[in-house]
Amino acid sequence: QRSFKKWSEVEPVYKAIDTAYRDFNAKYRGAFYADAETAAQVLAPVFQSYGVIPVEVPYMYCSDYEVGSNLTCNRWDRGADVYEMTSDWMNRYQQYYWFANFKRDRYNWGPNNVFQRNYSRYMANFPNVYQHWVFNMFWNAFYGGWDYQTFDQAGVADVMYQNYWTMAVVDSTNLLLKTMSTPAAGYTAKETATNTWVHVPVAGNTRDTRLPAEAEAQLKADLLASGKYTDMAYLPRGEGRSMFTLYDHDGYDFFRRPVEVGHFWDQYAAMVAITSSETNFLGVDRGSDALRYSLPYYITFPKDLTKVFSGTWTGDYGSFSASITPSGDGLATTTLPATLNARDYIAGFDYPLAPASAPADKVAPSPTWSTRFYAQLFGMAYFTENFNQEFAMQNQVFRVGTGENVTPAQGYEVVSFVDPFGGGYKYASLAPTPGSGVPGEDTPAAGPVMVRKAIALKQAWDAAKSDADSEPSNAAKAAAAAEAEGRVREAVRSLEIMRGLYGIFSQTW
Repeated sequence: QRSFKKWSEVEPVYKAIDTAYRDFNAKYRGAFYADAETAAQVLAPVFQSYGVIPVEVPYMYCSDYEVGSNLTCNRWDRGADVYEMTSDWMNRYQQYYWFANFKRDRYNWGPNNVFQRNYSRYMANFPNVYQHWVFNMFWNAFYGGWDYQTFDQAGVADVMYQNYWTMAVVDSTNLLLKTMSTPAAGYTAKETATNTWVHVPVAGNTRDTRLPAEAEAQLKADLLASGKYTDMAYLPRGEGRSMFTLYDHDGYDFFRRPVEVGHFWDQYAAMVAITSSETNFLGVDRGSDALRYSLPYYITFPKDLTKVFSGTWTGDYGSFSASITPSGDGLATTTLPATLNARDYIAGFDYPLAPASAPADKVAPSPTWSTRFYAQLFGMAYFTENFNQEFAMQNQVFRVGTGENVTPAQGYEVVSFVDPFGGGYKYASLAPTPGSGVPGEDTPAAGPVMVRKAIALKQAWDAAKSDADSEPSNAAKAAAAAEAEGRVREAVRSLEIMRGLYGIFSQTW
């Protein structure tokens, strides 16, 4: 039953309310009133003059100067508070996938359009919500710590508003991290050795479309017969995403005619957002002290960001993989994880709540090489802002016998790997000595993880070479040995990348 009214119609009512309040305040000398009876006495003259008092809905005016600086002032936002606005941005990002990532006869459309749309309209708003939350939580903590009840009693916070604001931060941060957990569309099979579902490329099916029933049945039979897999299912778009951009293959210059933009561009937008530290506040001098208003996500959520970014680089997806449930007819559904929980940062604030029953099986994401590289690059470049070297130290790889050489502290040891391709270098990293009880023993850092991964791949290559040498005429064994060699070469390049990035971003001068 809402209606529009001109300001000229409601202005006299507001002026009458203000006059009545001033008269009451002067009469009782600023007495505080909270009961309905006294409030009615204040408004009685207004009721007598105007009858029903119109109630204004919570819309507000803001200028271009205030956009982003005032958290409730954003272009094209919807919602009465921060939680509703954030939920709307999240929903629009998720629901517009079917329109944003597919060409649908649009002219001059491509990956950059999808990146710019997802980032500027949705994901770029999330850091602002987080940064204003951190800024306000600092002032609230000054009055008694991160205890909402204390805030309320001190009169410096609205507990209900703080609760929903915190939920908005947790939900939006989880959405950014979920882009890294999204599995690839197409066929996925359950590995016998790990009980984890992994993407299975099908030769010739570059678009990961579903095969005819007979071909699909043959594919499943072949996978199960290999002994490497125990089950197979198809993940359609929505449950999974195409990691790569797909193009129209007909005619000359096809690469200028994309038809589906790959999920890499969503992941790239999410990584740009979650490594953002530049803030936007009104009434403060952000230029004179850059660190005071540099508020990256990493200063608040280092454990969760390290888990996802380092896990993406090293291939250790177990801690943030999506859950998978076969749904019949050869299909499956997925549930993306909530990596971040508020209880780890605010005592007693358990959000989001764990589902009553969650699927036990996990499906590993299939990030592109570019996703893996940018996860490492952005982590090293931006998690080290504010001169925080924690992430850099976890990713430190050095060459033994050079000026980079590090002597381990008590409780740590050097884990090393010799380059087998003629360079003569020995790559190393520091890791907690087993049984030492030092922090991080149960959650190894990315540096030693990658060194140990290179060692394991070298052992697998040696075994494959030995197997191939025993039957020189066996082409399959020769191909397996060549493939194993390729993995070792990639591991060496990865260690060199980590060493180079540490040299660039670990310096504090």
